[in-house]
Amino acid sequence: MGKWLYKRIKYLLSSLLEIIYTEDRVCFICESHIEEAFPICDNCNSYLPYLDKSVLEYNTILKNTYSIFEFQGKIKEMVYGLKYNKEVDKAKIIGDIMARFIEKEDISIDIIIPIPMHRDKLLERGYNHSLLIAKRIGSVTGIPVETSLEKVKNTPNQVLLSGEERWYNVRGSLKCNTLYKNKNILLIDDVVTTCATAHFAALEIGEDNNVSLLSFATTKKF
Repeated sequence: MGKWLYKRIKYLLSSLLEIIYTEDRVCFICESHIEEAFPICDNCNSYLPYLDKSVLEYNTILKNTYSIFEFQGKIKEMVYGLKYNKEVDKAKIIGDIMARFIEKEDISIDIIIPIPMHRDKLLERGYNHSLLIAKRIGSVTGIPVETSLEKVKNTPNQVLLSGEERWYNVRGSLKCNTLYKNKNILLIDDVVTTCATAHFAALEIGEDNNVSLLSFATTKKF
């Protein structure tokens, strides 16, 4: 009860501060004025490519694999803007949407862990977009965010690889620097395709835990 109350108080304080320090709220798509903290107006929200089924069926050790959208249209533009055009403000919008999903689905989580980037790619980009998203989710929900996963091998970009190549590419590239036991852990990533990265991340975290993945979007058709 105490943990739940702490999360709600933190969320309410965060919302109150946003109301105080934000002069105007606008929908990130149509830029119309909106009253609530959620960054999309009702009209635009109704046109976004929400998945019919939010729990995806992958054959992995993950407890659950959640995703919210199909990777197309405005959703694809948002992710590309965040990852490649340094539009870091998109992390707040994506994080708010994912936080609402977590609360709506009532997902039991002890710890949030973002999918890591190799230090060379981090130096090149300047930030880990998944970490930015995870921090926003944590600030809204009150769930602690930990960076215990490390990318120890600089792998080629998954976008250019086939499904089988993606699994081979990411194998052995991750390391968990914290010992977890009996924890409900939620991995955070922007887009999921084969689920290979999350699968090997869960293996590193350890099978004594319940590890799930939440991605903003999926490129796979179910």
